[in-house]
Amino acid sequence: MHPLFYEHTSCEDAGKQLIHNLMSEDPEFKFVGPPEYMKPPVHLGIDGQFNASYYIGADWLQTNQLAAVVLPKVPNLDYVEMFIEALNVNSAAEADYFSKCYGIKFDQPAIEVTDKLNQLSILLLVRYIVLLEKMVARGIRKDYITVEENLKSKVKGHLVMSVHLNKNVIPHREDRAYCRYQVYTEDIPVNRLLKKALLFAQQMLFSIPSLSKICHKLQPRLNVLLMRFEQISDNVSITEVRTLAGNKLYRHYTNAVQAAKDILRRYDYSISEVSESTHKTPPFWIDMSRMFELYVYGKLYAVYGNQIKFQVPGHLRTQADFIHLGERLVIDTKYKPRYDYSMSGIIADIREISGYARDTKILKHFKDSCLTTNEELNCLIIYPVTCFEEPDSDKIDGVELSLEEQTELKDFIASNIQEPLSNSLWSSATPLPWFRNFRKLSVLLPTITHLN
Repeated sequence: MHPLFYEHTSCEDAGKQLIHNLMSEDPEFKFVGPPEYMKPPVHLGIDGQFNASYYIGADWLQTNQLAAVVLPKVPNLDYVEMFIEALNVNSAAEADYFSKCYGIKFDQPAIEVTDKLNQLSILLLVRYIVLLEKMVARGIRKDYITVEENLKSKVKGHLVMSVHLNKNVIPHREDRAYCRYQVYTEDIPVNRLLKKALLFAQQMLFSIPSLSKICHKLQPRLNVLLMRFEQISDNVSITEVRTLAGNKLYRHYTNAVQAAKDILRRYDYSISEVSESTHKTPPFWIDMSRMFELYVYGKLYAVYGNQIKFQVPGHLRTQADFIHLGERLVIDTKYKPRYDYSMSGIIADIREISGYARDTKILKHFKDSCLTTNEELNCLIIYPVTCFEEPDSDKIDGVELSLEEQTELKDFIASNIQEPLSNSLWSSATPLPWFRNFRKLSVLLPTITHLN
C-alpha cells in the first residue's frame, strides 16, 4: 500500500500513518512543497502538511519501500488526450516548454500504480509519433558514413591493406579488393536509433491492452513513418543508444531523439519486454497546471493561428500565458474548475492579470500607440470545466458577501452559459461581475468513460 493523494488534497489517514512511520525512522526526511518556477518537483511537490500540489504521478519516498501516488482531482481526466493536444503546435518555444512539463526517472525502480496512472506508455508513444512526424516534415538528415567491403572486380575509396592481404592476397582471390570508402546516406546511427524506437512503438501498439483505444488513430500514422524509414536499418547498439545525441545543425532532431531514447529505456531496450501485464511504472510526474496551458494553447492556435502568442515575457521574470494580437487581449489560464460556479480566489488572479496588461514589455508586442494612449486592454481568464465541489457564493476569499452581492452573484452564475470558440475569442467569453473589461472562458477537459 502506498499513500494516495489527489491534486490539492491531503492523503487519507492510513497513508498519513505510513508517512509518519517513515519520518520517525528517518528524521531527515521531509516534504518541501512545490518547486521553484519550471523546476522539477521533489516528492511530487507535496508539502509539510501532507497536501498535494498540482503535480500528478508516482515517486518513491523510500526506495522500494514506500511511494506517494497523486491522481488527477478531475474525475476520469483523460490527460493522454491533453498530452496529444499539447503536442499539436509546432514551434521551438512550445517544444522547450513542453519538455519541462513532465519528467520520468528511468534510473529508479518501478512503482505499482492504479489504472488511472498506468498510462505512461501511451504518453511516450504519442509523444514520439508526433515529434517524429514533425522531424520528418523538416527532412531526414543525411551524412557520410564509412563503409568497409570486400568488393569484386573494382576498387572504391582505398584498400585496407592488412585486411586485403589476409582475405584476398594470401587465399589467391585476385578478383577481390577489401576497400574502405564513404557513402552519403540516410542510414546513419541517429536515424537507426529513430527506426529502432519506431519498431518498438509498433510493437507497443499491438502488445499493450491500454493502447487499443487509440490504435485506430495511431496505426496509419505509424505506417507512414515506417515507410519513410524503410531504407534505414535498425542496427544500433545499446551503447550507441545511450551516447547518441542531437546535432546543433539539426535542432529539429533533438526532441525526437530524446523521445526515442525514452521509449527504449522504458522497456530496457528489449522488445520482448513490451507488455503491461502488471501495473508498474517508473517514477514520473506531470505538471497539470502547465499541461493545461499547453492544452489551451493547442485549441487557441487551431482557431486563431499566429494571432496567439504563448508565454510572453514581462519585466521582473514574469510571463503572461498568452496575448491575442488581433483582439488585443491579455489571457491567463487558471487550472481551477471552481471558476465555473464560484469567485473564490479570483481577486489575486485579477490583480496578476491586470499587472500583465500594464507591463510595458508585454505591451510592446502590440506595436502601436498602446503605450502612449494608456489604452486599457481586455483581460481574459481561461479555466477548465468540471464540477466536483459544491458552489459557495456566500464568501469570496474569506470575505462575507452582502445579501445584495450574494443575489447578484447567484444570478450571474445561473446565467453563465458558455459559447464555443468563435471568430471572436472575446465575444465567446462571459463577463465577470464587478470588474471592467474582465471576462472568463471555460474549456472542456477531456474525460474517459471507462478505464481499461
